[in-house]
Amino acid sequence: MVENFIGVGVAFQPKFGYFRRVVSKVFAVITIIDDIWDVNAIDELPDYMKICFLALNNFVNEVAFDFLKENGRNIILHIKKVWVDLCKSDLVEATCSTNKQDSIRFEEYSNVICYVLTIFRLVNDLGIAKREKVTGDIPKSVECYMNETGASEAKARRQINSLICETWKEMNKEVSNSSCSGSFMEVAVNLVRMCMCEYQHGDGHIVQDDETKKRIISLFCQPIA
Repeated sequence: MVENFIGVGVAFQPKFGYFRRVVSKVFAVITIIDDIWDVNAIDELPDYMKICFLALNNFVNEVAFDFLKENGRNIILHIKKVWVDLCKSDLVEATCSTNKQDSIRFEEYSNVICYVLTIFRLVNDLGIAKREKVTGDIPKSVECYMNETGASEAKARRQINSLICETWKEMNKEVSNSSCSGSFMEVAVNLVRMCMCEYQHGDGHIVQDDETKKRIISLFCQPIA
């Protein structure tokens, strides 16, 4: 339900039904294959993981086909390039560099995308750092700051929160002064809001806390008085 919760929060208007379906699929796929993707090792994977990557491949082709029908433009190579870059390097750096070089004029939107992904990454880190430290995952921004500066965890978390606030300010400036699509800007800002909502009380995506459950039930199950 969390994936649908995010989609509704990002774009709730009835006309964006297709967008919500795609976003739900994207977050479902990301949740499943997060941190296990290696494009050079697909043939070596067990069958159950090959099925997952086949589903990903089919999903990408489906989105590209829908875009081709609606806009007359084949974006499959661009999608694959972005995905491969994301698998090889940092999420923010890969997306920013790819968008600036992309032939579909993504450069107009790259600043906003970078701000969104920066906040998303930092908020995610704050929410999942403690859980993934126990499970032995890669260090998050909190641990990186602690290792680099010798700061306590509390101070490191304050610093990450400060970076989030500053990035929010820069994104607000960009959105206010931008001539880009208003719908795009609204979705971008709402995505950040939903991310902060999801990780407000910890890892509300994987380990869904009571508050996240209450919000989902209130949105989808309880009638509006």
